[in-house]
Amino acid sequence: VEFLKRQVKEDVIPALEKFCGKPFDYNRLSELVAEIKATCTLRNDCVELMKHVPAPASNFDLAVSMAPTFYLLGSPGNTEYYHRLKVEMEGRIAKGISGMLPEEKYRIYFDGWMLWGFMGWFARKLVSYGANMIVGRYAPLEFFQRPDLLDPDNPVDTIIEQHGYFMRYGMPEVAIDLIPEWVKDFSIDGMIMHNSRTCRLWNLGQEDIIQEVEKRYGVPGLLMEADMIDPRFFSEAQLDTRLGAFFEMIDGRRKFRRG
Repeated sequence: VEFLKRQVKEDVIPALEKFCGKPFDYNRLSELVAEIKATCTLRNDCVELMKHVPAPASNFDLAVSMAPTFYLLGSPGNTEYYHRLKVEMEGRIAKGISGMLPEEKYRIYFDGWMLWGFMGWFARKLVSYGANMIVGRYAPLEFFQRPDLLDPDNPVDTIIEQHGYFMRYGMPEVAIDLIPEWVKDFSIDGMIMHNSRTCRLWNLGQEDIIQEVEKRYGVPGLLMEADMIDPRFFSEAQLDTRLGAFFEMIDGRRKFRRG
């Protein structure tokens, strides 16, 4: 983190100033950081609402709501978007409307990159089992997981520090303590770990995490070999078979815990 701070301040910003022919606008960057802080705070509020049983939405809904914190950081309307999303989710909770119809039978933790190239098929497949994908490391917590630590008065340092915090999410020694707590807090019944060929950072320690969660809470996990965009690493028939066995395992574990 300290190396990145020096690199940005001593090399990147002076190079930008030379290329653009004007001083770097720290005041504008401070405004953007303040906007990002407000946006990501509301985003995290929406994630917290997913702890409600049944959840008012799905992780697919939050995944397709990533743009304000992924592609459009600092753009006008981002905060309003998440404010409206939060209000809608709160309204669904008040009215008893579930994000999974007709019934939320299983609450699933999903680890790794979203299956962007096959998201429709995957969503429909989970729905056929009554499984709602609740939370995960990638979506919806991509970037600025701790907006409370963002400091608009110190914009360069605070952005780099948040990037360092984001990278920790991919480290097995951090995830192996973090994810079991999410399994407990979000009332998770099972975990699907997406072992993606494109971005291997998220794959680190997935088998160890499954073993740790099973040991603590008796919640089973499925390691799924696929990719977020490349169809060569994705077999619908194979995954369909494995999902069937996975939900049978969840049912078996539930009966054992009740006993």
